[in-house]
Amino acid sequence: TKSGDATEGPTDDYTLNPVNAVQFFFPEGTQSVSIPVTTVNDTLFEENEIIRFTMGTTIHADILNGTQVREITIRTDDPPPTVTLFQDGVASIAEEATHGTTSMLVTARLSEVSGKDVVVSLAATGNAKINIDYSLSSPAITILKGETSGTIIVTALPDTLNEHDETITLTISG
Repeated sequence: TKSGDATEGPTDDYTLNPVNAVQFFFPEGTQSVSIPVTTVNDTLFEENEIIRFTMGTTIHADILNGTQVREITIRTDDPPPTVTLFQDGVASIAEEATHGTTSMLVTARLSEVSGKDVVVSLAATGNAKINIDYSLSSPAITILKGETSGTIIVTALPDTLNEHDETITLTISG
C-alpha cells in the first residue's frame, strides 16, 4: 500500500509508472523489481512531503522481518512568495465618526499562492499610541495556505483631547 502526505497525479506531487501502482509482480527468476517514481516540478512553496510504501501480503513468498516500509521524501525547492502591504484606499481615519471613517483595512498580499500558512508580523511606529489612539485587530496578518491575502483592521480610538493629527506607520517585521 502507499500512504503519506504527497499526492499522486500528473499535476500533483509525483507519478508512478505504472500509474497508481499498488502491486509489485516479480517475474519468474527475478529477485527485485523497480517502479519509477517521478516528482512533478511545481512552483508551490510547501513543506517536504513523504511517499510511504508498505509491503502488505504476499503470494508465494514471505516478508523478511515482518512488515517492510520504505519512505521517499520529496524536498521542496521552490522559493517562498514575497509579501506586500496595502491599505484599502483610505488615507486617514478619524477618532469620531462625525469626522470621517474610523477604521481601515490593511491587507498583506503574496506574490503567489503558498502551500503553507504565512504569518506576517507587523511593527507599528509613529506618534500615535497603540490602545490609546488606535487599535489593531491583530499584531500579525495570517494568510492561509492556498490563499493570496489576509487583512487586519486599524481602528481609531476616540478621546477628548485637543491634539494634532497623529500618524501610524505599519511595516513588516521579522
